[in-house]
Formats: sequence, C-alpha cells, structure tokens
Amino acid sequence: CTDCLWAAPIGLQFAQGVAAPTRDWEYLKIDGRLLKPKSGKYLLQVTEELWEAAYFDAVQLVAVDHPKEIDVFTNEKVGPAELASNRLYTVSKRRSPSKVVDQKGRDVRSLVLSRDHNYAKCWESGFNQGLTENHWLEIDFSETGEGGSSSDEIVLFLTGWVFPTSTSLNVSMAENSRKPKLSPPSVLVPNSRGEWVEVVPYAGFPGGKTKTIAIDLTGKFLSDDHRVRIATNMELCWDEVFYTRGERAADPSQYRLTPLKLLQADLHFRGFSKASRQPGNAPDLYDYNESSVEPIWPPMYGSFTRYGEVTELIREPDDTQVVMGAGDEMTVTFGVGDTYLPEGWVRDFVIYNVGWDKDADLNTIHGQHVAPLPFRGMSKYPYEPDEKFPDSPKHQEFIDRYQNRTQEMKSFWNLIRDAS
Repeated sequence: CTDCLWAAPIGLQFAQGVAAPTRDWEYLKIDGRLLKPKSGKYLLQVTEELWEAAYFDAVQLVAVDHPKEIDVFTNEKVGPAELASNRLYTVSKRRSPSKVVDQKGRDVRSLVLSRDHNYAKCWESGFNQGLTENHWLEIDFSETGEGGSSSDEIVLFLTGWVFPTSTSLNVSMAENSRKPKLSPPSVLVPNSRGEWVEVVPYAGFPGGKTKTIAIDLTGKFLSDDHRVRIATNMELCWDEVFYTRGERAADPSQYRLTPLKLLQADLHFRGFSKASRQPGNAPDLYDYNESSVEPIWPPMYGSFTRYGEVTELIREPDDTQVVMGAGDEMTVTFGVGDTYLPEGWVRDFVIYNVGWDKDADLNTIHGQHVAPLPFRGMSKYPYEPDEKFPDSPKHQEFIDRYQNRTQEMKSFWNLIRDAS
C-alpha cells in the first residue's frame, strides 16, 4: 500500500497565517507484484484512515511494461512542480556507494544496501514529533572508481519514510524561539578546499510511508571529492541508497506505457484498517484484511460525496471531485489493456492522482469543515476573495447531485461517553 496526496496539504500552516504551498498532482509507482488482475480487471482500494477529508479530482492508472532486468521509478517527491516534474527513470545497474556514514561518523552502509525494512535512523534526539536534531547521510562515491567527473550523469535514489509535524506543532514551533526551524533535506558537496557547500537547497522528501525519491546530481560536484550529504532535521529514516551513472535519459525502447481504461469507481463506507507497529525504525502499516466500523475520529462538518458510483468524477481533472471522509473507501476498477508482454518483460504501474488532502487538526485552516472546496485554478488555499469554485452548470450539477452527504455526528461522541 502507499499513501496519497502528500504534495497538496490544503490548510496546513507552517506558522500562524502562513499556509503551506500545494501541488495538486502526483505520479506514484505501484510495484507490479502488488497489483494483479482479478477477473480481467485491476482493482484499487483507496481508503481514508485518518481524521481528514480527501478530495480526488482524477485517478488514472498507467501500465509500465519493461524488461525484468530494468527497474523504473517516477520523479515523485514532496516539493514544487519543477522539482517533481513528470518523468520516468530507468535503472539497469544499481551502484552501491563505497561508504555511508551519519553525522557522528557511524557506518550505516549495511543498513541502506538493500530495501529490507531495516532502516537507518541517524538522529537520536528530537524536539517534538517530526522535528529532530540536525542529521545527515554522507554518501561516498569516490573509492569505487564509479564517481566519474563532475559532468557525468549521476542520479541518487533514496528510499525512506517521514514522520511529519502537524499544523498545531508548526504553530507552536514558530512561536518558540528555542526550537529550530524545520529544514527539509538539502544536498551538500565538498569544494576544492574541503568545505561543505549547499548545492541543492531543497531536494524534496518521500511523502509519508516508504517511497523512493530520485535526486539528479549531474553537474553538482565541485571537486574530485565525490561525497554527498543529505542533510535535514526532519524525522526521516532511510532504507536503501543507490545511484546510477549514464542512465539519466530514459530510453523509450526500454519500456512501454499503456494508459488503462477507467471502468468504474464506487464510494462507500468501509471503516478503519487495523494499524500494526513494525519492528525497528520501520513505519506503522495498515492491515487491510482487519478492519473495524467503530468511529475513531470526530466528525467533520459539511458535505461529502454521496455513496455510490462516482466514475465520472475522477475520469479527468475538471474540479468535479470525490470528497472522502474518515472511514470511506473508493473502489476503482481499470481494464487490463494489452496484456501481451515480450519474453522477459514485467509490468509495473504508475498511478496519477489529481487532488488535495485536508487534515482536521484544530489549527488547520478550515480544518473542521469540508468547505471551501479546492479547485485547480486557485492561487492558494484558502483562496483569494476574488477567486471562487467554478460555477458552471456542470459544476452546479456536481454540487447538487453528489455533494449531499454529511457525517453522522452522534456515533463518535456516544462512543466516547460510553467509554468514560
């Protein structure tokens, strides 16, 4: 499983009155081993497990067929559009760095040699959830002879996960001068004098649960010393580190893209998956096969999308959207397309989502309400007074026909009362 819409946290504040920027699209890889056809169809289950509203304007699935000797990765990471532009990376030869140490010089290379859920946690102390001491991974390409010159095409791949702060914590941190500011990952390299110089101020980071991000290091080295530091004070843990040389320009002959037809989407209440704590420094996971219908979050106010078929709402990005609340599930069905694979080829997938996510944290702007609905043309959220949600006949029909369900108010509070 993976989590979605990390680049579009509407209403999230970095400080009181300072809203986080958003990007309303994402391209997430789905490993083909996790998605197999059933009765000639691909089924995706999109669940809302948290105290949030999720707004899905489009959900599209693309099959990526390629030789089994080659891996493919998207450019997805939390960051602005120019940082996460849509592209594929192909990897035919993973190169392991000769040395990986943390900020205290501890050798963590064995922890990041493979994706095995054995995570390197470089930080030891933290200020609060999501904010830690300064820490880094120092990755050395030099001793392998694979570092090459500063003009070589080099892409670094980092697999990890982040435990984030919240709006309330951000507001508190901004008002406490004794706490450092949150510093997303940056990239530093040594110059000819051996001084560490920041060459990528904002490198992005994996959104939520374990994901792989790619960082283009082409032309970033300032000397023959080919070490790199990935520095941050976010609560990040790393599972795998590798890099490629000369594979930056993906060869279209190495893969085949097939957009798959959306057949149906159905919205319904399911309940909440059982959260399970994982060993070591791995993130908690949800067990889809174990769920409960008892409410675990207070209700949010406003109109959610009514239950039933919602296919037309997510077919294309047009601001008619499926608005999901806690405990909701959307079953999305796609055709399998051309199932012929050349000998030795395998199939992975990229899911393209357009949408937003709103946490119901008490300091999130409009966090207790579904409204105002986001839309693609807004300059920010909440939007400016001269901006408004589209009011064409099509969008008015969407509001009248679909946006007419409210969350039940009594169940959660009755459960709290009975438990006290």
